[in-house]
Amino acid sequence: ASGPPLSSNLVGNNVKLSEDQTEASRFTGLKGAVVITDGPATVTPHGTYFEVEVLEVDKSNKAPAIGFCDPAEQGKRLADEAKDLKGVFVVVGYDLPKVHVRTSPSGQVVDEKTDAKKWRPVRLVEAGDRIGCLLRPGGASLVVRHRKATGEAHTLDLTIPAVAGTGLHGVFDIQGIAKSIRTVALGE
Repeated sequence: ASGPPLSSNLVGNNVKLSEDQTEASRFTGLKGAVVITDGPATVTPHGTYFEVEVLEVDKSNKAPAIGFCDPAEQGKRLADEAKDLKGVFVVVGYDLPKVHVRTSPSGQVVDEKTDAKKWRPVRLVEAGDRIGCLLRPGGASLVVRHRKATGEAHTLDLTIPAVAGTGLHGVFDIQGIAKSIRTVALGE
């Protein structure tokens, strides 16, 4: 099973998509590699869910980020980093890890540090790892689950300013240590 396709219109300047649009690779630089799913992220009884598998890594002191956004607000040129997206979004990651949230289209971005002892992607991400993100119903709780290829799991459970909006799309910033990813279907 292949994961949800990524948008060929909403993609960073430094990204190449696979023919079926389920894989994305950053081919140059460390930034400019934001990808957004073509359709809304999967909605489950537990919330809105998006997951990727890291296919290839790079040596870097920068780290990727994962989350959700409203693609309608993005315009023609996508931000170089997911934390700078337009409109409603929530992303978590980078180094030191933070959660970045904008709860309304014209609202201010709220940045909050997360517990780097629980999840620090720059030190954890390896090829074969899966990183999933769940936005719980009500939009005020976000869970990141990082499963290592070895089976070891790291979970970050965050309370965030409530993110309003339906039909949010998955977003992944293929920054730094992450060089290429593929989207993962629910239950895969």
